[in-house]
Amino acid sequence: MKALFKVVHPGLCTSIQDAGRHHYQDQGVPVSGAIDQYAYKMSNYLLGNDNVAVIEITMQATFKVMNNATIMITGANLNPTLDGETVPNWCTFPVEKGQTLRFKGAANGLRAYIGVPLGIRSNSILSSQATLVGGHMNEKLKKADIVYFTPNEQELEARKVRSNWIPTYGKKIKVRVLMHIEGNLFDASMMETFLGQTYTVQTGDRMGLRLECNKTIHPMNELDILSEAVSFGTIQIPPNGKPIILLADSQTTGGYPVIANVITVDLWKLAQVPMNGKIQFEAVQLDEAIHLQKEWTELLI
Repeated sequence: MKALFKVVHPGLCTSIQDAGRHHYQDQGVPVSGAIDQYAYKMSNYLLGNDNVAVIEITMQATFKVMNNATIMITGANLNPTLDGETVPNWCTFPVEKGQTLRFKGAANGLRAYIGVPLGIRSNSILSSQATLVGGHMNEKLKKADIVYFTPNEQELEARKVRSNWIPTYGKKIKVRVLMHIEGNLFDASMMETFLGQTYTVQTGDRMGLRLECNKTIHPMNELDILSEAVSFGTIQIPPNGKPIILLADSQTTGGYPVIANVITVDLWKLAQVPMNGKIQFEAVQLDEAIHLQKEWTELLI
């Protein structure tokens, strides 16, 4: 194990993430992990890895290269440069000891990922290296932290993602949803309102997005409901009538009425929509969601 980077500037939120903790929700532990699973999995696929850890960057960060390595950047275009020269996303390239890798800010999207062959090395908790700050499971990277990796003994040939596999990141997105079983808590006019308007991202972090809207949404009766399981993509309606979309670091249960769930293949869009970005919802049927999920899974195998 060797030092790969020294953190010069950690930006808004830079952390080590992997596929997450998938077998502890019944004990109240969020899954966490890379919030854009498409960019994360594509990085590992091209590097020949199997769900190993990467560095997740939100908007900006700067690193000093500590040892020669081959890396790959996927996800949003955060205007990465190496010693001031622009470097590409979605393909491998070498970095050399002493160079400075900088992410200056978003040209599009919100989060980028740095992957290396064999993965980033860090502390593992409950079989995952994922950072979950609220749960005291590892910490965000801070200035002067050292990021470690295991050098690859075999030289990796140049690789890049096909252009038709590279997502387009925009400030206005449409995400497909399955209407929730609790939809019967909302009358037809409220369901129509939910699907018929455009929402603005008001605030957000790795736990969730709070949306602003012109027409608020309310259940038919102002009643208390039992807390139930929630997950990445659950859309809750709090008392103010403005939807909350839960993300990777969200709690495992919630007591607000649930109106819908974002389908798996569109979750990455939520990871990349910026503040003040626009979101529209489109309802799909379960069989269509299953078909889309099958296609998405086959692409990433």
